[in-house]
Amino acid sequence: MVVLRYYEDMSEAQTAETMGVSIGTVKSAVSRALGKLRDDPELELCVA
Repeated sequence: MVVLRYYEDMSEAQTAETMGVSIGTVKSAVSRALGKLRDDPELELCVA
């Protein structure tokens, strides 16, 4: 879902329709995934 939302630049509604889930499911799944990415100590912040 993160790939669809940010890499493919889909809206929450488009992502939900593509995945066959509700918009609320997209919001919560993306929020959890971003939180895990933020907390991963092995990832480095790359600022261009």
